[in-house]
Amino acid sequence: MKTLHWYLLRQVGSTLILSVVVFTLVLLLANAMKDVLSLLLRGQIPVGVAFQSFLLLLPYVVTFSLPMALLTSVLLVFGRFSADQELTAARAGGASLVWLVLPLLGLSLMLSALALWVNLDLAPRCKRQSRELLHRALSDHLSRQPGRLLEAGKFITDIPGYIIRIDRQNPGASPEEWVLEGVLIHEFEGGVLVRRTQASSGRVRVDMATRQYRFTLHDVRVFSRDVTPEGAAVPREGEPVDEGGTRWFALAIGESQNALPFPGDTQPARRAKTNELTWGALRAQSNQRGAVASVMSGFGTAVLYYPPIRGDPPAMPADPTRLQVYRADRWVGEVRTTPQSTGGYLMVEITRGELREGDQARDLEKHVHLHGQISFSFACVGFMLVGIPLGIRTQRRETSVGVALALILVLVYYSFSLLGRALADRPDLEPQLIVWLPALLFQAAGAALLWRANRTR
Repeated sequence: MKTLHWYLLRQVGSTLILSVVVFTLVLLLANAMKDVLSLLLRGQIPVGVAFQSFLLLLPYVVTFSLPMALLTSVLLVFGRFSADQELTAARAGGASLVWLVLPLLGLSLMLSALALWVNLDLAPRCKRQSRELLHRALSDHLSRQPGRLLEAGKFITDIPGYIIRIDRQNPGASPEEWVLEGVLIHEFEGGVLVRRTQASSGRVRVDMATRQYRFTLHDVRVFSRDVTPEGAAVPREGEPVDEGGTRWFALAIGESQNALPFPGDTQPARRAKTNELTWGALRAQSNQRGAVASVMSGFGTAVLYYPPIRGDPPAMPADPTRLQVYRADRWVGEVRTTPQSTGGYLMVEITRGELREGDQARDLEKHVHLHGQISFSFACVGFMLVGIPLGIRTQRRETSVGVALALILVLVYYSFSLLGRALADRPDLEPQLIVWLPALLFQAAGAALLWRANRTR
């Protein structure tokens, strides 16, 4: 019996290693193609940085490739094991199917424990380091060659407070000057659009002495928002306003001069995304509670209060973040954070529902993501239970059949996780429970199929 156990473990293990390598390489290229390779081909990051970024992304990619590779290896091994009549011979010798696969079930538990650690600690830590590495490399590149930031045909968002669009760009009289066609500059203050500048043509010069982009624009139209010094829009009686009640001024100018700062001078520190947070950070942020201190329904805003934690300053959610509001554990609305905060008080915009003083706001998205990371770690157990009876039932030696079936099952499994995270703003649907459905369904269905296969063969 031990011989059969070791035989199955060797077969599954060798196929698993090869499958992990193949799926990891494919997913790594797909994941990094847009971010890393595009930056490398444009000369914005050196080869060494790109290589380090690829290596740091490996743990994140393995979180997806490991369950997929395990399911593929199990389907292939047991498809051949059944097609070659080896299972029939083992059953004729008195071995039950459940007894044969016990070591494999133990292997799946070990892999799930490994996946749990990778999902909650190693992968997010490495992914954050990869993003920060690229962020520093891009900042260094722009500080040395800031003119490369002004790329035509895309929205440029790297300069804080501005969004720029340039239709076409041609070399100018010097290496630090470009001739432009179709220029659009949006200027923001406090997250609110206050000025929009349109020009049919112009030129831009990179001024390294003052560290500014100096635009000279022709045939200019400037649209300015009428605001008070406090930032509140003030439409005047009898004058045209837009749908939001804000009055705009339109001004035509033959030529204008605009000076914008380099992004390296005022660029804020990079904010970690949800999938870059480890278990401790996710748990802390998902457990944050902000009490509604006051509500200004006429302005569509409210103030949340976050008390100090063990004498330390309060930890408040970053801007912008959607928060779900509860009253007596019942959902009553949704708010969006703003940059306006002082002490433990945070100004938020009310986007849904009616709030009262004393309501509690929390970040449900991170709560759902935390549940999703834990539940996805147990995919190895579910895939092992499902893969064994399905592999026996197919009785095929072809690799393509096993890979295709594995991909379909992985897509079904992962779609539940995506659905739960997409419904993070619908607490009434319990999205944190939806992400657990695939783990429970696959394990229950796999156990039932394995028991049936054990009884019928």
